[in-house]
Amino acid sequence: MRDPKRIPKLCSLLSLAWLDSPDSRLCQLIDSAAHFGGWRQQDIFHCEDDDLEKGLENMLGPRPITTPLIEKYTYIVMLRPSTMEDEGRYSYVGQWDSLVDAEKWILTQQHEYHDPGSYFIVRD
Repeated sequence: MRDPKRIPKLCSLLSLAWLDSPDSRLCQLIDSAAHFGGWRQQDIFHCEDDDLEKGLENMLGPRPITTPLIEKYTYIVMLRPSTMEDEGRYSYVGQWDSLVDAEKWILTQQHEYHDPGSYFIVRD
């Protein structure tokens, strides 16, 4: 089994690379990163995460990092479906950099259309 601890760093690198090139499509970015990482086959389906990580680092180039990428979280607020027909279809509401801010926003919704109990928070 592959180490799940590799996921946050890889996702953070992908996010930084995408923010550097916001006009790129996700698949374009992943394909480019694989090739920058040394992957030489046309099909990237079997590309190893190490190659992708190396490629993203090569694309980003050297840059000062003041905080570890894997310790930065985003708190995403989602809305539960209100009817049985929509069961399993959650709606994205918004995202905050702190859990406290996300919780405060939910509490402000008590007089709005949805009950605060209809919301839940996912840490990204």
